Amino acid sequence: MALLILGSLALAACGGDDGDDGNTATTTTSTTDEEENPDVHTCEHLGEASVQVAASADAATAPVEELGHVTYEVTLQNMQGVYSGFMGLTVPADAGGEYVVFLTTATDLKVVDSTSTTLTVTDDCTEKPCSDVCATILSRYEVNLPAGDYTLAIGPTADAKVRVLFSATAHAQ
Repeated sequence: MALLILGSLALAACGGDDGDDGNTATTTTSTTDEEENPDVHTCEHLGEASVQVAASADAATAPVEELGHVTYEVTLQNMQGVYSGFMGLTVPADAGGEYVVFLTTATDLKVVDSTSTTLTVTDDCTEKPCSDVCATILSRYEVNLPAGDYTLAIGPTADAKVRVLFSATAHAQ
């Protein structure tokens, strides 16, 4: 089974990755907004340039990508008029923990570990959009990802593409 390498995605480390040009007024405003509502920060990341991933039609051929502090734009497979797909991931030993997975389309998410055990994925969104301040967050799931290998199943959805962002739970709340 092909696997996606998942690097640490603790949004607490965002300070160096936000393109800060030294303008402290901008940084201060952004930090204040994030502290008041972390969805503001998540929304900014979902709108940034993304890493392009072509999901596979089956778990065995899932693409291998290294996940960093980025948003992934996943192109799903057309399955008779609806879209879905698979991506694999590896969570390194220093990055395991509770995560919130944000998606920009209303769709299902399933996570399976390397022993074919389906993990508990909690849907944290009762209304669409899932956020009062970010209309692009249309799905939000919580999942515990200890260090190890996983396969994500995304879909079905009417959308051919979905943006995916992982955030450490402590930072996303």
